[in-house]
Amino acid sequence: MTVSSGDTTAHLDVDRILSLFQLSKEQLHMVMCRLREEMERGLSRDTYQEAPVRMLPTFICSLPAGRVNGSFLALDLGGTNFQVLRVRFGSPCEGVKHVVSETYRISHELMQASGQQLFDYIVDCIARFLSNQNIKEPLSLGFTFSFPYKQIGLDQGILLNWTKGFNIPHCVGKDVVQLLREAIQRWQVPMGSHNS
Repeated sequence: MTVSSGDTTAHLDVDRILSLFQLSKEQLHMVMCRLREEMERGLSRDTYQEAPVRMLPTFICSLPAGRVNGSFLALDLGGTNFQVLRVRFGSPCEGVKHVVSETYRISHELMQASGQQLFDYIVDCIARFLSNQNIKEPLSLGFTFSFPYKQIGLDQGILLNWTKGFNIPHCVGKDVVQLLREAIQRWQVPMGSHNS
């Protein structure tokens, strides 16, 4: 295989551009120290409100010890997509046996709609997933909410502010798990326990 001079020039251009993003050990150390300082500011009671990196405590005190067994629903609201998953755990030796998921698009209009419209859409997606997967039994539910919120309990989280293009002012300052529960009740979707 022969290499043309055009290919060589392109490689040199790519190498030149990539070199702009290479950091020395000193620069990496400086970035590491700065990030640590910002995280410490985010953890401090005195500076957390204005910190660019907010570090909020969680109420996850321990990790599963391998005794989890059965099927669970997992929800992930992280931006322009919403994902519903069914995770099936086996014995401690088997771990996760099976995962089935469906992804639903969050439209720009929905990102600007009311909280009730957003959470009703989420529950509609859950209902479609349950129907598509022929799931009839109530399952325990985990909810990953990838926006800044203050977790005040294992299943309670107060939305601090929206990011990623969302702008639904009515939800700010509200417990997003409770908003989800209310939508589930409105839709009368059979669910087990809910955790955030």
